[in-house]
Amino acid sequence: MSAYGSTNFTDENGNFTIRVYRGTHNFVGVKAGYGTYVANLTVSGGYYTTHNFTLQPISAAYDNGTISGYVTNNLTGDPLENVTIYLDTKQATTGTLGNYSMTDITYGDHTFYAIKQGFETYVGNLSMPAMGNITFNFTLDPFYGEFRRNGTLKGAVYDAKTGIGLANATIDALIYNTTTNSSGEYEFSLPAQDYLILAHKDGYNDLVRKTTITESNTSTLTFFLSNITGLVQEQELILNLSANIPTLVNFSGNFSLVMYITATENIIDAKIDLRKYTENPATTPIPDFSLVGNYLEISTNINTSTISSVTYVFTYNESLIPAPYNESSVGLYLFVENSSSWDTQTILRDETQNTLSYTTDHFSIYVPGMIRPMIQGIVTDAETNDLLSNVTVSIAGLITSTNATGNYFLEFSAGTHYLIAFKDGYESSVNLSTYNESYNYTTNIALTPIKIDQAPAVVIQQQQSSQRQRPPTTQQPRQMVVEEAKVDYYISPSEIKQKLRLGSFAEKTVSVYNFMQRDMELVLDVAGDVAPYISLSTTTVVVPKLSRGEFVVRLLGNDLGNFDGTLTFSRAFDYEMPITLNVTDQEVEVNALMLRTDVMKKEVRKGKKLRYKVDLRNLLTDQEYDVRLNFTIQDINRTVLAILAPQETRLKTFTTLLGEYDIPKDFETGEYILNVEANYFDFTSSASALFEVTTSPLQYKLFGAIPVWVVLLLIVLGAVGYLAFVIIKKKQEAAKRFHVQVDYDTLPPKGPRNIFVGKVAETTKMTYFDMDKLTVHSIVAGSTGGGKSISAQVVIEECLLKGVAVIIFDPTAQWTGMLRKCVDKHFLSLYPEFGMKPTDARAFPGNIKVIKDYREKIDVFSFAKPGEVWVVTVNRLPAKDYDKFVEATIKQVFRSNLKEKRQLEYLFVFDEIHRILPKFGGSGGGFIQIERCCREFRKWGIGIILVSQVLADFVGQIKANINTEIQMKTRDEEDMERIRMKYGEQYVQGSIKAPVGSGMVQNSAWNNGKPYFVQFRPIMHSVERLTDDELELYAKYNDIVWDLEYGLKQLEEMGQDVFDLKLELKLASDKIKSGNFNMVKIYLEGLTPRIDAFWKKIGKTPKKREIELYTDEGEVKKPEEKPAEPAANSPPGANPPEKKEWDILVLQAEEALKKGDKATAQGCYQKIFELYKNAPADAKNDIYQKANALKAKLG
Repeated sequence: MSAYGSTNFTDENGNFTIRVYRGTHNFVGVKAGYGTYVANLTVSGGYYTTHNFTLQPISAAYDNGTISGYVTNNLTGDPLENVTIYLDTKQATTGTLGNYSMTDITYGDHTFYAIKQGFETYVGNLSMPAMGNITFNFTLDPFYGEFRRNGTLKGAVYDAKTGIGLANATIDALIYNTTTNSSGEYEFSLPAQDYLILAHKDGYNDLVRKTTITESNTSTLTFFLSNITGLVQEQELILNLSANIPTLVNFSGNFSLVMYITATENIIDAKIDLRKYTENPATTPIPDFSLVGNYLEISTNINTSTISSVTYVFTYNESLIPAPYNESSVGLYLFVENSSSWDTQTILRDETQNTLSYTTDHFSIYVPGMIRPMIQGIVTDAETNDLLSNVTVSIAGLITSTNATGNYFLEFSAGTHYLIAFKDGYESSVNLSTYNESYNYTTNIALTPIKIDQAPAVVIQQQQSSQRQRPPTTQQPRQMVVEEAKVDYYISPSEIKQKLRLGSFAEKTVSVYNFMQRDMELVLDVAGDVAPYISLSTTTVVVPKLSRGEFVVRLLGNDLGNFDGTLTFSRAFDYEMPITLNVTDQEVEVNALMLRTDVMKKEVRKGKKLRYKVDLRNLLTDQEYDVRLNFTIQDINRTVLAILAPQETRLKTFTTLLGEYDIPKDFETGEYILNVEANYFDFTSSASALFEVTTSPLQYKLFGAIPVWVVLLLIVLGAVGYLAFVIIKKKQEAAKRFHVQVDYDTLPPKGPRNIFVGKVAETTKMTYFDMDKLTVHSIVAGSTGGGKSISAQVVIEECLLKGVAVIIFDPTAQWTGMLRKCVDKHFLSLYPEFGMKPTDARAFPGNIKVIKDYREKIDVFSFAKPGEVWVVTVNRLPAKDYDKFVEATIKQVFRSNLKEKRQLEYLFVFDEIHRILPKFGGSGGGFIQIERCCREFRKWGIGIILVSQVLADFVGQIKANINTEIQMKTRDEEDMERIRMKYGEQYVQGSIKAPVGSGMVQNSAWNNGKPYFVQFRPIMHSVERLTDDELELYAKYNDIVWDLEYGLKQLEEMGQDVFDLKLELKLASDKIKSGNFNMVKIYLEGLTPRIDAFWKKIGKTPKKREIELYTDEGEVKKPEEKPAEPAANSPPGANPPEKKEWDILVLQAEEALKKGDKATAQGCYQKIFELYKNAPADAKNDIYQKANALKAKLG
């Protein structure tokens, strides 16, 4: 096995273990004599992922060939030596030039993969022609660009409870690992890059920590592992926690945490720890949103897998909310270590207590902050207005693509950003805008197609010499490179211009956006006379694919003068950014700062908060500087009564600072002054604001005991609560689409003969149909696009899962999608709403019968199998011929001499059945037969489902024998009038307002005979029909198999032993049902010559299968049959002896064991045992020996 550069082997029992870095990887399994196995696996950090697989034996049918080629580094183009290459059981290693060669490769399709330490595993597919040689060149992707010199990681692993070092603990870093010594210490060499280091020891919880290894340096990382053993019963643990001390401590105070333990483990010395930070922790990136509270880091020695639910309550500071926003814009952010990003969480906000409640099982770092802006919209073609899918959209370093309907969505940081959209064949769209926090933006984008004679605005010149040209400078503040109308990268800003005072400096951040599908490495340098005055934070930048990288340019005002130069980019692309630096000895003017302060409220009561703000405006256009603010509260005589906490800020253009102060309860009432003093450079500015301290009349007490505010609060809360209850109740009722009564006790419950179809509309209650009620037949109606086909397909899927044989008469070929599983992302996203998982998506076993002549006779019961679906496509027939085909087919069913059944065993589906009506071109004959089958099919266990656009067209006996009606969304006047007269106006409104996928269901046995609305679950099979080419393959290979079956039937009638040939032909037929036409072709290529040789051996030729046709009078026109004539060279001799019944059962059991179907093999053994009891004496010995041999195989 191989995964992410790691390899291992199975033991004697087939078991294996591979330790890899968490993430999604290619997994490959290889063994001599077997086909290669490839899977895409997702591995979670700190946990074992179990994956079982099987290997298929390989058999060669052709002479073998040779494959050769070269392997290179995808990043540099250099040849790669010592790459291990696997193809099935073959193995080769590349030479110094990256060359390899493999011989004796069998004909057919192969999985090809290659591994080299430090590179991603390569997996590919190739097809080896018969007796041919091919060349196959490929590249390997490095993990993190080119490897650099190593660094050293060392440290120790301790028991978290005892502090004793743990020996033989495993330390994993990607594909590298080591173990601790007897003292728990470790040390090993690693390539320079970022790592998530995993510490593991049996009996302890795994622990992962993040670190960076730099070239030729040593990093230290210490782990404390906790041990969890024993048994715990379900309990509730409530701890009061406090975040007042900025050190690691046990909780106590008013920070609440509720924990529900449901694990089967005993928690030894459980400890919950909290660390509070006033600035962002060093391990986290600086947030791209405004903060309204402190950072809180919550950690524990409890394994998070044992936690069912933890509720955190965070406090935010209302005064830190920037204008003009309010508390509804406050959210909670969680630091996600895996992606090193801040993610918003779902919270419950209490604006009275200024708290955020959050329930999770995750321990990490959290911080309250302003909700980041969101942007969404639609991308269209500017000329045709068509919706464009797969358009790349980027803003603030984030990248997404439009879906099938042209929609895009991104959550990003506030500020001034470029919104970029591009797609092959279109001019790119770039717009610069300012985006505020807590706003949702809708921006629709129209892309203009690129004409053949129209070159892109900015192009990289791609010559044989691989030289690149600097893009021309434009007035737009951006640099964008387009290669064949596609943006590869984007740099902001486009140039740097800075004016400095002598002896000062300034810093500029440069962002590089990578829109390519590979990582980008850039080498930075400064040229020109500005070079001595420029310092770069790094000279090498690696920008991951579809991501953003940043570095800092520091400009130094060391000498007077004007300096020009360029910042050059090379390696991934060549580009030059202009830099202009002006250094002057001008002194800073005295009027560099405009200062203003004000209080939020002029009156403040004792014991309440005084909230204030300070506005700072920088009057210098080319200089930013630090400002320190000191606050005091003074009385009218300017006596200082209180000193408030100072604040510091770096002023660029304009900023507003908010603050608050708790007015002591012992303050005298009267007027006071808030004074602020600003210190910057060597200057001081001041401003003041007047406010008054008062006392509240609500503090008075009634009867000397009850405060007035308590009485008023109770009255107001009571009135508001009652009013809110009434309003909410009315709004909930008004918002409902469906106003009907549902008696849930009368609906079919979950059971073995009941099928799950969805939920009762606008509820969470799952609903079921009694499948045996379908023998009294059903009709599904609704306007186009209302979901009538989907609702009918849900019923069909559930019946197939219950073992019902389904025959579908499909005039549109839309139902052919049942043979493929659902991959539609929209439908898969709906699965959780109905308790379904993505793994529930599946294709259903079955086949397709393509009807090209309406006179063709089909015996539906010859191919109707339990749990299988046959789609009879009649999309090539006009309406009048569809009518005749339905008529003839139903007549054939009545001639089938069926046995009576009490339960549903067959289900016939007639889609678009309104097409056989006379007004749509039908003759009326098919309609009469539909009416007849609705009366009589029930006794044979056959259910009918009619799918149509309207119900009003079906009258008489059809309506009388329809027991279940499903009415999807409709606007047909006759149907709406029928519903109004029969059930009432509310059902009409419900049918009109019903969303797609919801419909009205009526059955006299359910809900006391009254209709109710059902939201049908998403389907499991593909929403798209098969292509015409795929339908032709079904028709082609079905005809071949049926011809061969007809020939084998003739041989059986002649007494020939064709049992093995019939088994192989059945395998080919099963592959048709799964749509694996490559395997069908392989089976038939080997089987057809053998059957032909059989006929040649007995000296006869088979009769040709001919399609039976109905005459216009409804009779079957049978082809003339001529007896098989012996060939001229027919050898004399008797027919081979006929196989005994027990021999056939033994062969069937052995075939079942090959497929792993032990239950079927056991059944065959029981039948052989029964034959032994009643067999003649001369046959018992033969049966006994074969039964014993089969029993030994069964174990």
